[in-house]
Amino acid sequence: MARKEQRKQQLLFLALVLGVLIAAVGAGVHFRAIDLSGFESDSGAGGGKARFTNMADAQVLCEERAKEVFGQRIRTLVVDNHSTRLDQQAGLFKVFMEADLYAGDNRQGTPVRHYINCFTRTNKQSIASFQFAKDGEGMKDVGGSVFGF
Repeated sequence: MARKEQRKQQLLFLALVLGVLIAAVGAGVHFRAIDLSGFESDSGAGGGKARFTNMADAQVLCEERAKEVFGQRIRTLVVDNHSTRLDQQAGLFKVFMEADLYAGDNRQGTPVRHYINCFTRTNKQSIASFQFAKDGEGMKDVGGSVFGF
């Protein structure tokens, strides 16, 4: 009988340890102390994936955002490589683009030149600011990341 009692205590202890581990991992994931971004697919959607980025990542992220915002209206979309830069103090890649956009999705009429300012974070793949303006008008702010980070 003593052997059965010892076996019960061992199983109870094992179950308690597993419960504590599961609770700790769950709390870590909930409070983002554990980064699971390595297990996610690399969609490039800009949802704030925690990883360091480079200028090429920033440009791709900004081009994708421009395509989300303007869709079929885009005739041309060009990154201004002369002005695009890293702002280390602000922790941002500042990507400047020019786009020729049609007035509507039917792609008729004369496209109008627009200027786009897209700032992405250097420590994760997310857009901090996305602004655009027609030639001669003030900037309109579409906002940052889809998730507001």
